[in-house]
Amino acid sequence: MQWLPRAIARRPSASQLPLDQYVTLGRSGLRVSPFALGAMTFGEDPGGTGSSVEESEKILETYLDLGGNFIDTANFYTNGYSEKILGDWFAAHRGQREHVAVAWKFFSSLFPATRMAAAQAARRSSPSCTKHCAA
Repeated sequence: MQWLPRAIARRPSASQLPLDQYVTLGRSGLRVSPFALGAMTFGEDPGGTGSSVEESEKILETYLDLGGNFIDTANFYTNGYSEKILGDWFAAHRGQREHVAVAWKFFSSLFPATRMAAAQAARRSSPSCTKHCAA
């Protein structure tokens, strides 16, 4: 490890850093697990790869049971099924959602007829987008 900078060489490995040893997310003050649960493969997307609802829920429950509290998803993961699985699970397990930070990313509207509306909404919500977003 001599070739690594000291700060990196002293970092604990993944096996030494439990999910409930929370770290601060940037300068937000929000305390989250050191490893986020990526929900990219939650849901069986036709023509793609992914986990069944049952497998996805089992993965989510194991992560939460181990103390995890940071989940990453996006509207285009498995064509929106990832978000649906997460939403359905949290709706069925009242009180759990308030203990979890979810990073929701919006890529684009999944429905062609609403893409223009989505672009216009993004442009209205972000002043820097007015020059760069499609009309």
